Amino acid sequence: MRWTTPLAWALALAGCGAPLDVPPEGGMDGGMDASRIDAAACERDARCLPPLGPPPVAGCNPELGVECDGDWTGSDPRTGEPYCDPACAAAECCAPRDGRFQCVARGADGACPAADVFVDARVIDGLYTIEEQTFAESDCAIAEGCVGGSRGRRLLRFEVATPNHGDADVFLGAAPELGVSTPLFEWSACHAHHHFPGYADYELLTADGCCAVVRGRKQSFCLTDLLRDRPDMGVEEPAYDCGYQGIQRGWRDVYAAGLDCQWLDITGVPSGEYVLRVRLNTDHALLESDYQNNEALVPVTIP
Repeated sequence: MRWTTPLAWALALAGCGAPLDVPPEGGMDGGMDASRIDAAACERDARCLPPLGPPPVAGCNPELGVECDGDWTGSDPRTGEPYCDPACAAAECCAPRDGRFQCVARGADGACPAADVFVDARVIDGLYTIEEQTFAESDCAIAEGCVGGSRGRRLLRFEVATPNHGDADVFLGAAPELGVSTPLFEWSACHAHHHFPGYADYELLTADGCCAVVRGRKQSFCLTDLLRDRPDMGVEEPAYDCGYQGIQRGWRDVYAAGLDCQWLDITGVPSGEYVLRVRLNTDHALLESDYQNNEALVPVTIP
């Protein structure tokens, strides 16, 4: 069963009314005590299923965290060569496609080609796991706020796969030198590589999809060409890795359920039916042709 954004909005419109404070949460993303879950308050919470982020910033400046709209004429930091040389014609855009910038025809509306990532709910639905785990105080999960404590944590683990079926690549480009963070790249000392901060966020909602019982931290991803997703789209060879980040059209990035912090800490959440919400690119830092498919809602049973 896959729950989509239109259904989520239908639930929101049916169940939400005047604003009301929701019950407080435990820890960074820890579980909420069952006695503090007020179903009536959840139903009237005006923040139910809020809209995605603001429109994307116009222009293009990957070094400052603004994704390309296709008109950029910068140079490849790996080679020093201009991305599009000679400059593209007026009816074209210098756009990232198939692992490199090239002149690509504009659409009928004059817009440049753009990526289109989405959450593949099929790899979550019925495939999530729940496990108990204890962490050492020195564990990266503690340092990065992935759990609300060290002992006896109950974790909802799930895979997140984000294919790009757009007309251009997701492009982040070359990461800075080791140990250095920028607006676009966050250095992870624990994992010893750069992440793109805030790519995804996870929440556990009540069964009606209205109230957030657990809110996870913003997840930082290393965006790469991990698996070829569409043989009919793009090229066969991967182009992006943790040192030169992006997702080609026709490829997908995958964060497996076994990876560090790829979970929600549901310690203290009572047994019952819930909805897991996964959202991507909520602040629209990455240019996409469609932002309405960046959310998946999947039913979850906590025994």
